[in-house]
Amino acid sequence: EISRDLFVKHGKTSGVRQIQKSFEELNATAQVNKVSTLQELRKRGFTTYCEFFDSCPLYSLFCWPSDLVELGSGVVLYFHFLAFCAGFLFVAFLVQIPAILEYREAGAMASWNWAASGFDRGNIDDCLCRSSNAGLSSLRGVAVSEDFGTSCRAWDLELCLQDSGPYSEASALGLWCCRSWCYAASDDCPVTLDESSPSASNRQEQDLTLVRSYSACSQNTPDVSVCQSNATLSKDTAYPYGGVEFVDIMNTDWFVATWSPGSLGPDRGSERIILDCYLALLVIFCLAIVLKSKHRLRIDSVVDIGTTQPNDFAILVSGLPCTATDEAVLQDWFKENAVKGQDSTEIVKVVIGWEWEEYREKTRKIKQLMKDYKRLQPSDDQAKTIAEEIRRINMELASTAPDAVSKLSSSGSVVVVFRYQTDHRKCLERWTRFLARWRYRDLDGEDLPKFPIGGHPVLKIRVERAPNPVDINWQDLGTPAGERLKTLAKTNAMMFLVICISFFICWLMNMLRSGGGQGSSLLPALGITVSNMLVNLAAKKFGEKEYHNTVARQTASESLKMTVGMIVNTAGVMLFLKGEPKEWYKQEGLISDIFALLAISAVVQPLFFFLDIKYKMNGLLKRRKLTDAKMAAWNETLHAPKPATKVEEQKHEQALKLLTKEVQWFKVAFEHSEITMTKRYAYAVRTFVCCLYYSPMMPVACLLGIVGLLTQYWVDKYMVLRWLRRPSEPIPGSQAETSVDFIRYVVALG
Repeated sequence: EISRDLFVKHGKTSGVRQIQKSFEELNATAQVNKVSTLQELRKRGFTTYCEFFDSCPLYSLFCWPSDLVELGSGVVLYFHFLAFCAGFLFVAFLVQIPAILEYREAGAMASWNWAASGFDRGNIDDCLCRSSNAGLSSLRGVAVSEDFGTSCRAWDLELCLQDSGPYSEASALGLWCCRSWCYAASDDCPVTLDESSPSASNRQEQDLTLVRSYSACSQNTPDVSVCQSNATLSKDTAYPYGGVEFVDIMNTDWFVATWSPGSLGPDRGSERIILDCYLALLVIFCLAIVLKSKHRLRIDSVVDIGTTQPNDFAILVSGLPCTATDEAVLQDWFKENAVKGQDSTEIVKVVIGWEWEEYREKTRKIKQLMKDYKRLQPSDDQAKTIAEEIRRINMELASTAPDAVSKLSSSGSVVVVFRYQTDHRKCLERWTRFLARWRYRDLDGEDLPKFPIGGHPVLKIRVERAPNPVDINWQDLGTPAGERLKTLAKTNAMMFLVICISFFICWLMNMLRSGGGQGSSLLPALGITVSNMLVNLAAKKFGEKEYHNTVARQTASESLKMTVGMIVNTAGVMLFLKGEPKEWYKQEGLISDIFALLAISAVVQPLFFFLDIKYKMNGLLKRRKLTDAKMAAWNETLHAPKPATKVEEQKHEQALKLLTKEVQWFKVAFEHSEITMTKRYAYAVRTFVCCLYYSPMMPVACLLGIVGLLTQYWVDKYMVLRWLRRPSEPIPGSQAETSVDFIRYVVALG
């Protein structure tokens, strides 16, 4: 009897459980009792394997990532990667503590308000000479020339030397009399306090809107020497008749005012202890990356020992000539050369990657049609049309294959399958060592065997562990290198254009926020959200158009594009808009924006994984189609009386086939989503890189990154172990390698 409970139960039992250990125990008991596994299963009261799987225990939420080996090295390495990133940010914060203590002791954040050395580009432009004195004809009751203050010059020197001039008080005279200055181009030119030489401080003219700009003029003039030799004028004091009110525009938040280099003041970050901190951090990062790479290899080895997969017996070989089309010849060569000192290695099969453009295009079309077919109900007319199209293309391929084989050339890539796993491991040990990759040398230092052409050893080949069969893009395996590079250049160029567009969107939202208005503070977050969605969609689309030998490499390419795009959107736009050091530490400056942005993207965004959007969309688009009337019709078909005629029997068989397809389609609709590593890695790398990059100007970014990565760790661990569907195939760990390589080069270059 088909009921809704059947589908709901299927959705729940498709989750992650400790199946491997329980199944191995079941199999061992069956062997001891000398019965089949199925017989032992039924002996224990289970009618199907699904019931047995449902009885297996759940994983503990606090289990070590290494306990999840049966899900594939990709899951294990993902959680180790998150722990590594969070752990390194914690170390980075500890290393910066001496620098933070220096910042706390300095307490000079307010000096950005008046120090000319801290001017941003806007301040510099405001303080340039205006070539006008706004019609000023007298100063403090004494007439001045028409060009007074219109250019850089020691305008006060003559007035200071006059007995009845505007500066007749001897006590007020000082080195300022000999300083060059001009009236600033804008009244917004900041008043300054030059602590090293107060006489060079900008001042607002008393009772006037004009600002005396000393910062716009060179002070290495003979007039300064004159004053320094005069006892009355040598006192280094500021112009005493101007305004000295300073407007505090700097950020007073604790993590900016006391925990950032801004508290040192402008041009004062050269303390040795601070430089030593970041030099030590760079050294620790390099060591951590090396150790992480070795740790990844060790985890791969542990997972390999704990599980048995088809690729435990296969290698992927590239670099062969296009004439390598004879399976027997290839098999004989690897039989003699795969393992050192062993000329009779048992090779089960050699699978050649053929270069056949027509096959490639048609299999890609079939792949797209299969995606479209899975979205539709089997009873849908469009689904029937697509199924017919797939059948037609397969028939075309089958009909042309015999004629095409004789004309095909090899792509240079083959999969070699060994009889024994020990030979497989010996082969990988011989061909994948560092010396083999770097110098093409064997274990004993001699050259590795080269593949022959015309009987002469010529070509150096590359050997690596083969991916599992479902992970191989067979239709891409035979793609020529030139076409791969051409497509890669095209997709990356398009991705660059998308990133530029997303950059513009984020920039526009920030500019609109600067214009003010109700709700304008939400515009940057909206712009980044829209831009990241655009980047994610584009990365997936372009990744699918590229040619990759494996699905893992394709998803790694997509993840890399997402990561770069999200880093640019998250951090690049803000730095572009507020690139001047003074703008970093202002109220609503760069640090404030980055703190809010990282808090949302690193800490809040991982919480959205709880929603499982794909599952909810299936509810709206698919599960709602499972009506009581449909299930009643199915049950009627199942319990229909035995057909009386041959025609009725054929119709009944077709109805049962369609029923089976529809039931399976709805079972899939009730399954929870499967974890997608592409976005997960992209989010983790973005958080790590952005927090590490901004930690020198905002050490608290490390703490935000730690919270964000730990949030992502526990949210994803809960979802994997309690909600998401068990991966249909063990997830490979290639994305962990790609992500580690990415942060290695990006952080090192930064």
